Amino acid sequence: MKRQTLRSALATTVLFAATALAWTVAPGQAHAEPECLNSSNDFDMDGVVDIAVGLPGANNGAGAVQVQLSNDGDPTTSIIDAPAGAAGDRFGTAIAEVASAEGEVDQDRCTQLAVGAPGRDVGGNQDAGAVFLFKWDSSADEFVSLNEFTQGSDGVPGQASAGARYGAALAAPHHADDIGPLVTPLFVGAPGYPAAGQEGAGAVTRLEFSTGTEDPTVDDGLLLQQGANGMPGTSEAGDGLGTSLAVTDGGVLMGVPYEDVAGESEADAGGFIRWRANDSGDAKFITQNTANVPGSAEAGDRFGAAIYSARETTPSGGGHYVVVGAPGEAIGSVNNAGMALRFVYDGDLELAKTKAFHQNSTGVVGRPEAGDRFGSSFGSFGLAHLLTGVPGEDIGSIRNAGAVQSLGGGQGWNQDTQGVPGTAEARDRFGATMGNALYGMGSAGEDGWLGDVLVGTTGENDGAGVVIDGLPGGPAPSKPLKSQSPAAGNNFGAAIGKTN
Repeated sequence: MKRQTLRSALATTVLFAATALAWTVAPGQAHAEPECLNSSNDFDMDGVVDIAVGLPGANNGAGAVQVQLSNDGDPTTSIIDAPAGAAGDRFGTAIAEVASAEGEVDQDRCTQLAVGAPGRDVGGNQDAGAVFLFKWDSSADEFVSLNEFTQGSDGVPGQASAGARYGAALAAPHHADDIGPLVTPLFVGAPGYPAAGQEGAGAVTRLEFSTGTEDPTVDDGLLLQQGANGMPGTSEAGDGLGTSLAVTDGGVLMGVPYEDVAGESEADAGGFIRWRANDSGDAKFITQNTANVPGSAEAGDRFGAAIYSARETTPSGGGHYVVVGAPGEAIGSVNNAGMALRFVYDGDLELAKTKAFHQNSTGVVGRPEAGDRFGSSFGSFGLAHLLTGVPGEDIGSIRNAGAVQSLGGGQGWNQDTQGVPGTAEARDRFGATMGNALYGMGSAGEDGWLGDVLVGTTGENDGAGVVIDGLPGGPAPSKPLKSQSPAAGNNFGAAIGKTN
C-alpha cells in the first residue's frame, strides 16, 4: 500500500435470486501505445480500468481516496489523503475521472482523478468546498497533486461561499464520442451555493482545464444556475441544484431534488435539468408534473436526488437510458418507499417513452415499505440490466440492511444472497452507492463491455464501509473490496468511480 500526503421484510417473502444473467464480455487488452481516448478510468495506462473509492469520513473527517490500480497484472493500492487536510473537509465525497486531451497533446493528462471536498473551508467560509486534480506518476509510484480549485480563484466562476459545498457532486464524459481535441469538461456541483442571493439554491460549474502548463488552470469556466446561461427556472432558497450530476451527449443532467413544484404544497418534490452548451435556451426542466412523465410532484419526493446516464444500456431503436431517482416517493400510503424513472435519451429526452419502476411494478421484486428509498443509486449490470440501490430495505427483521434490484429484470440481491460476500446486518445500507468497472477496453478509443458493478455498503462495520465488486452471474465471483485502513465512520464506498 502506498500512502501519500498531498495538498421491509423482503427476504422472508421474496427470493433474492442469484440467477446468472446472460453476459457477453470482451477480454481486457493492453494498449500497444497509450492514448488518451483509450484511458478513461485507467490511471496507470496499462489498458485495464482502475477502481477509485472515496472515504470522506477517514482521518477525523478530513477524508481520503483509495485507488486500486491494475498495474500490468500486479495490482497495487494507493491511498490519497486530503491535501493539507483538516477535520470536516470530507475529501472523497465525490470522485470523477477526467480524460484531459486526445492524441499526443499531453499523455500525462490522459486520465486525471478529480476529487471533491465539499466540507473544505475557504478564506474563512466554512464548508465552501474545493475540488482537487491528481495524476498517476509512474516514476514516483504515486498520485501527485496537480491543483486545487475553489470558486472565485484560478478561473473557477462564482465566489467561495459558506455552506456552498462545492465538489459535493462531480461528473465528466468518459466516451470517445464525447472527448474531442479540447480538454474534457468537468462539471462540479455546489448544492448549497447562494445563487441569486438565495441561500442553498445551488449551482453547477462547467470547467475546461489548460494543457500547456504543469499545474492546470481553468481556461474556460461557466457558472450554471437557474435563470441564467440558458438555464430554466428560478433560483430559490434550498433548491439544491447540483446535488446529483450525470453527463450525456456533450451536456449535463443536474438534479434539483429540493425544488418546490407548484408551491409549498409540493415542497421538495424535486426535478432535474437537461442542459447543453450552445442550446440557445432549449434546456429542459423536468418534474413529475411535466407532460408524459409518470407520477405527480408531491412533497418530499426528492425527484432528482440520483441521476445515472447508462450509456452501455441501449433501448431498441437507438439512444440510451437515463435513470432518475425519487427516493422519497410514497407508493400508495407507504412513505419514502421510492421510485425510479427510466428515460430514453436519443439526442434529447423522449418523454413519451418514460417508464416508472417501484416495488409494486411488474419485473421488480419485493413490496414497498416505509423508508426503503428505492432509487437512491444506479448502476449497470452487463449490457442489458439497469440496477437501483434500495439502502433502506429490511431483510427479514434486519433493519436497513439494504438491497440492489434490477429495473424490470425480476432480480434482487442482498448480503444474504448466495454468492454475495458478507452477511445482511442492521444499517449496512447495501446499495447506498454504485459504480461500474469496465471488464475490457476496446480498440480505437471505444469502451469495451461493462462487466462488474460495484456496490457501496457504507454502513458496514459501524460505518467503516465496504464495496462489493461484482454480483452473482458476472464475469468473475463477487468479492469484497475493503479499505486498507478500516475504521468506524470512514464511509468507504461513499463515492465509487464510474465508467459512464
